Amino acid sequence: MGCSSRVQSIRADYDHAVQRQATFDGDIVRPSFPGGENALIEYIVKNFHYPQSCEVFGGKVIVQFTVTRTGDVTDIKIVRSVHPEIDEEVVRVCKTFPRFIPGSYRGEVQDMPYILPITFNPQK
Repeated sequence: MGCSSRVQSIRADYDHAVQRQATFDGDIVRPSFPGGENALIEYIVKNFHYPQSCEVFGGKVIVQFTVTRTGDVTDIKIVRSVHPEIDEEVVRVCKTFPRFIPGSYRGEVQDMPYILPITFNPQK
């Protein structure tokens, strides 16, 4: 499977996750990846190394982490697993993220949770 198929899967899930994280309180600004959604997708596609032993496994991994006031990514947890080796690679990639643009509440920068679903399609 080519990278473009993975990008489409990641993009669809990212949009859905952003909608679920939306709030009715307009005072919240969610953390964001430098360069926006497309940059996040490109970063994941470029840096994710699909484990060779897992090429037949597909599905959706949901990873949650905290974006701190300084933009660092901490407390990375797999909320929904596909396979331990894929989960491990997702965590590895998250640990390499550059600093995010931190979120804020009522103008005050705060630590905030971030949920990122990523769909993997097995290679055929």
